[in-house]
Amino acid sequence: MGANMFPVINGWEAELAPPTPLQKETNFPSDYGRDLPTGDDDGSWIRLPPTYNTGGLERYNAAGAQVWSKVFTDIHADADHFTGVFWLDTSDSAIWVWVCDIGTTPDTYYLAKVALSDGAVTSVGSCQPGDGLFGTSFYMYYTERAAMGSGNLTIRDGDYKIVLDTSDGSIATAAVQVTQNGAAIHSYNSYETEDGLIYLVKAPIVVLANGSLALGISRGGTMKNVRLPFSCPCGLLLPYFILWGGYVALCNVSTNQNFNSRFFERTALDAWITKIADYYGLPN
Repeated sequence: MGANMFPVINGWEAELAPPTPLQKETNFPSDYGRDLPTGDDDGSWIRLPPTYNTGGLERYNAAGAQVWSKVFTDIHADADHFTGVFWLDTSDSAIWVWVCDIGTTPDTYYLAKVALSDGAVTSVGSCQPGDGLFGTSFYMYYTERAAMGSGNLTIRDGDYKIVLDTSDGSIATAAVQVTQNGAAIHSYNSYETEDGLIYLVKAPIVVLANGSLALGISRGGTMKNVRLPFSCPCGLLLPYFILWGGYVALCNVSTNQNFNSRFFERTALDAWITKIADYYGLPN
């Protein structure tokens, strides 16, 4: 079977069917913003900003009433915009947030924690990784912490990744080119499975069986472009991954606006991606 052929053998629908989303997407591009659960198991949720420089980080209770809201200047007074970095730490009951001040040379990035309970902001520290490495587009970012409640924070913007010291916001490991098996990865909407074995050079995109769009998937030093069915976990625009307390939200973006969030267990999503790699014969 050719690398770009859509799977057509009997049974592929069941074998490659993605996991059921834990939260249904809104399906309307006008419904900007993303609603993700707090982890408190009380029906409350967090709404992430609709764009990098409008709106705020907000918490709502189960009745839909806003509990608190924080704009980027609440995270740091000198900030000009949010970045795409939001990470829920259920052990700390807080959200890690990275904001940027472009009025300095080079740009200054401020790391902070926002308490889930009341929105209180704890400033952690700042760093200057260099101009041009990280931008304002939400869809560029993919963020994870080494562990709940401990460890550093790794931030990817597709081409580059940087590791921040979560004790003071400084650079623990300088920004470097993202690679897998020694090969450079060039993509603004990439994702790596938790075991680090599979890298999506472009995130899953819904395509027709004879469509022209594809997913680039890399494992074991081999990369292939593969077709995916309509049931794949993302929509027709640029996808963006958010790691959220051991889960993954897949969102669409357009002009730095975010919508159509779908929410999955990370282990289930990674298992689905592994099935695709296995189906197309990518080496381990």
